[in-house]
Amino acid sequence: MPQIKEKLCPLCHKPNGCMVNSEQPCWCTERKIPAALIKRVPEKLQGKACICQSCVTAYHAETLIVSAELKQTL
Repeated sequence: MPQIKEKLCPLCHKPNGCMVNSEQPCWCTERKIPAALIKRVPEKLQGKACICQSCVTAYHAETLIVSAELKQTL
């Protein structure tokens, strides 16, 4: 079984910048992480490694693009 690296994003495998165990507040406490994005995390990593800010931002951008495309087709 591969070792879970809690400092790496479970989606892109880059450093996630998690500061949950530090004295400073983590960036994620001020942003809502969409449930649909959390569902993309492999089950064995859910609740064990934080999604990085870049993946959250990319998800929001992707959602906006899809939403805009849907509006154009209606």
